[in-house]
Amino acid sequence: MQRVLIATESSRCSLEAVRRFVQMMRTGSCEVQVLSVIPAREASRHDPRLIETTNAMADDALEALDEALQELELAGFKASAKVKIGTPAETIVAEAQAFEADLIVLGTRNHVGDPMRQSVSERVFKHATCGLLMFPFDKEPLRSSLEEAATLQN
Repeated sequence: MQRVLIATESSRCSLEAVRRFVQMMRTGSCEVQVLSVIPAREASRHDPRLIETTNAMADDALEALDEALQELELAGFKASAKVKIGTPAETIVAEAQAFEADLIVLGTRNHVGDPMRQSVSERVFKHATCGLLMFPFDKEPLRSSLEEAATLQN
């Protein structure tokens, strides 16, 4: 059975990458771990602004993981989720190695090749020890009709 690590964050690109992965793969053909990385911050641990920002990022990460797991489980995939604090690219590569992943999946907002904005996906590409599937987006994907309906109900 193939093992796949899907790196996600609270962007529409990440959820759309999960959806495209689901469309490409056969149900049950792999074990999936969804990972969200909260960037480590350099500051005093007692700085209230840092704590507030980290808590907001953790909430966003949990929401992104929940959405990704719903998509995967609805499609019949065996999936688990994990949140880590660290440097995103390095943490993704390390978690893929620990999970013994055959493939890393990510969405990217097309900063590849821009020396001023080297993307997480570009750094993962340089250091990954397994296959990498990137779904590039020029801009944030639009909401799906299901998400629009859910938004209108709330």
